[in-house]
Amino acid sequence: MLKRYMFLMLLVASSVTAAQMTDSMSKRPGDSSHGSVQNLPTTDCPWLTKGTAADALRGDVNLSVSMSNMDNGTCRFSRQQKPSGVLEIIVSKSALQTCPPNSQDITGVGNSAKECSGRAHHGEATAMISGQTRNTYFTVRLTLHAKKDDPELNAAVEAIAEEVAGNLY
Repeated sequence: MLKRYMFLMLLVASSVTAAQMTDSMSKRPGDSSHGSVQNLPTTDCPWLTKGTAADALRGDVNLSVSMSNMDNGTCRFSRQQKPSGVLEIIVSKSALQTCPPNSQDITGVGNSAKECSGRAHHGEATAMISGQTRNTYFTVRLTLHAKKDDPELNAAVEAIAEEVAGNLY
């Protein structure tokens, strides 16, 4: 009788532990059962992979991530070799820097997405797409050593913005 009681107690204890483990593993970063935001350290960008960023920047990249939750943060990919290049993804619940109103509208990339480009210092070109997915704003900025109107630069930033918007949806 004592063995049966001990067995049942052990079975109940292991079931409770398994349920707690399953519950804690199913939560996304930033989720909390008490409603507060957890600042969880991360080494990966939740909106884009290092491989995709490396393709856009045409070389190996370093990644810097700063996040408070899945809907608020920054991922900055920088090219390790020369010439330098930077890909920055900014996500926020508040409005972000956007392209000027007369910029080109982009369809299929979130809501109200606009694309703009510009010339930076030392032969660098920048392409940027800003938009919104549901109630989250995003900006994708790609800066490379390239011609101002490099079609590959614009195509790369558009593909990345599509991926970011899809991951935010």
